Amino acid sequence: MMQSNLFAVVVTFNGMEWISKCLDSLLGSEKEIGIIVVDNASTDGTAEWIRQNYPQIYLIDSKENRGFARANNLGIARALILGAEAVFLLNQDAFTEPETVGRLSDAMAKHPQFGILSPLHLNGDGTALDFGFENYLKSDSTASNNSLERIRKGAVINLEAVSSDPPISIDFVNAAAWLVSKACLRDAGGFCPLFFMYGEDLEYVRRANMAGYKIGVLPGAVIHHAREKKEIRSDTFSMKSEMAAFERAFLNTSLHPALSSSERFLALLLSFGHGFRRVVSQQPGSFFRFYIHKVRLWRKLKSEIELLPSNRTAFRFIPDLTGKS
Repeated sequence: MMQSNLFAVVVTFNGMEWISKCLDSLLGSEKEIGIIVVDNASTDGTAEWIRQNYPQIYLIDSKENRGFARANNLGIARALILGAEAVFLLNQDAFTEPETVGRLSDAMAKHPQFGILSPLHLNGDGTALDFGFENYLKSDSTASNNSLERIRKGAVINLEAVSSDPPISIDFVNAAAWLVSKACLRDAGGFCPLFFMYGEDLEYVRRANMAGYKIGVLPGAVIHHAREKKEIRSDTFSMKSEMAAFERAFLNTSLHPALSSSERFLALLLSFGHGFRRVVSQQPGSFFRFYIHKVRLWRKLKSEIELLPSNRTAFRFIPDLTGKS
């Protein structure tokens, strides 16, 4: 593996459909970057194919599916051991442009108040914003910036028009493509291991904010998010979002140090409100799915509660590697 102070971490699970394009895009980066892949016990030969075709990539071949949060923590930990000053997290179904990582890295160096920087997310063929990313921009309550307004309205087709713009502070953007600084990882830690998939980025953004870091979007950097076919359906995306919101609300209720007693009570009400709203809207099978998800979450909490730090305000899940106890 090349010597670099910048590493990409890609978590894979049955990713043969996309992984070649994803890894080739990272290898074609103008910025020197090390690449770490954490395979979550794929059954389609993803890990073996990477081992045979990409010997320059550091492969962590997990024998179990650890989920997105814990698998990313493995990759982040390895990157820090290897000397990373920043870690670029990229979904297996996404790919970069040659200048993407370099522009993110340069912007973070100039604006260290941003602990997390995201590029713009385009769809697979680059003809429009990714629908999930567009929703985040539309729902953001804090950002007021000319380039962001143009992006929100779909006016930016030639992205060179905003290529020199500084990072834009934003409430939230999903972890499909995050550059996270070592300082942010040191102060906020890794992903909460109680999240198997979805919602871990929501919780992490809040924790990064608590540690004093901003979350930003860099208009001059882009990735393409091809997405799994099952995610293209809007009802699937909605259900996924509500499940993530339920997990976040529940964990915030019982664990999150930033919440007051009244906020915890409100979060508890919200966590149950998602299920009841589904029932009221009479969506077939919705209450059953909500119930099953709640049961699974309780079982997960019971089986993994030992992963939590004894001091619940700490919330550092890779403390031995961040240089801060």
